Amino acid sequence: QYGGMYQFVDTVTNQFLSVQDGRLVLSPILNRATYFHCFVKETNLFAAQNDKFQKYIGCAFLGHIVVESTYFGTQEEVFIDFKAEKTGIMFIARHWGAGGWLKRPPTVVVQKEGEPPVPPSLPYMTETTSSIEDKEGFIEFRPVKINAKQKLAEDEL
Repeated sequence: QYGGMYQFVDTVTNQFLSVQDGRLVLSPILNRATYFHCFVKETNLFAAQNDKFQKYIGCAFLGHIVVESTYFGTQEEVFIDFKAEKTGIMFIARHWGAGGWLKRPPTVVVQKEGEPPVPPSLPYMTETTSSIEDKEGFIEFRPVKINAKQKLAEDEL
């Protein structure tokens, strides 16, 4: 069942959850990669498909978070509390079913002395907390439901 289109805004940086190179990132730029179609499996259990790439967020076999699947299976199940003012995104399949909350990406870029400057890039968000109970370093989002009038026109993106 279709639950609607959403954007997830980081409550600390006001950046958008987005997709780049098959990975989740926080981006200050609003575009189709920041829209997610959410499909309901059960109460608060969803699949989130990126609008631009038509891929679902989920867990890879070795556990890191990716945006690669063209279908919704158990590896793509996420818990999101859309009724709350702010919510984390919990990946149910992470840690062999123990679950884990999406963690804030690293912010420090290490540049070695004498090497050219590192070009700016968005750090990938591939890690989660160690369990459902562990919320250390997890990221909270403000879920924003998008209606057809709010969605940017295709040529604007």
